[in-house]
Amino acid sequence: MTSILQKGALALAAATSQTCGLSITYRRGDNAVAGVSAVVGQTPFRIDDAAGASIVSRHRDFIFDAADLVIDGAAATPERGDEIDQADGAGDTVTYRVTAPAGEAPWRYVDEANARIRVHTIRAE
Repeated sequence: MTSILQKGALALAAATSQTCGLSITYRRGDNAVAGVSAVVGQTPFRIDDAAGASIVSRHRDFIFDAADLVIDGAAATPERGDEIDQADGAGDTVTYRVTAPAGEAPWRYVDEANARIRVHTIRAE
């Protein structure tokens, strides 16, 4: 059963997507989900190298409704190597690849209801 706080959090997330979201296309191979409304975020990952130095890599995150990710007619979850296309405002499209440092998951649920997901990406070269 959904609590009143969960309902409120979901309503706030929906309002944020409507007012602050941008339209992305989520791609896996030949399959694409266009028109997904996502809010952009950022996650810093700290990685310690063999010499003991810490390296921080910043990943661009896309936060959207889990229900929006339907690939080839079936509900899906993000996978490493999937790609997200975002218009840059100048008429070009920038592609981001779903990834995370070794040992880290490339995505996670944002809320207790598992209704929204945060996908970690880096710009594809």
